[in-house]
Amino acid sequence: MEIVRELLSCACQSAWQKICQQLKYIREDEVNDQNMRRELDLLRSQEKDISAKLNEGNVRHGKRPRKEVTNWLKNLEEIESDVNSLGFADAQFWLNYYSRLKRSKKTEQILHRAKDLQVKGNLFAQSEDIFMGSLHEHMSSWSAAPLHGSSTERKKEEILQCIMDPEVSKIGVYGMGGVGKTTIVTQIYNE
Repeated sequence: MEIVRELLSCACQSAWQKICQQLKYIREDEVNDQNMRRELDLLRSQEKDISAKLNEGNVRHGKRPRKEVTNWLKNLEEIESDVNSLGFADAQFWLNYYSRLKRSKKTEQILHRAKDLQVKGNLFAQSEDIFMGSLHEHMSSWSAAPLHGSSTERKKEEILQCIMDPEVSKIGVYGMGGVGKTTIVTQIYNE
């Protein structure tokens, strides 16, 4: 008899804890929703910073992001998709108890995922180590005719200065056909 009483006591206590947990989800639905949206806003800000770094590294230096960074961006998209699939909470408490409970549980799960992702994003935002390295080169050097004349040497130096200038993102080389545009650029590439 004592064993039955002990089993019933444990079962009732366990059931009561589960009921309290379910009620906690319902009670904290709005708070969790606000926290989740706040974390998502912070993640979007981090994403903008990281994307700007990635864009600059790719455009200026031909670098590719590490797989970890691309997975982080993909996880952020998944979280945003999950948030969009939540919809809005219904204000009628008892009529939609089950749907509010489900939504609140999912909101809390998304909130935890967003916090974890934000911690990883902080590491990326502070680190310069978000790139794999330069893009692979197909050829080590190209054959080019030697440069002749002081004007071609001056143009070559002018182009090299533009390449070294961090403010310059694009360089255009133009002129009449046969004056040595390709030869100068090939020489620069080989150097």
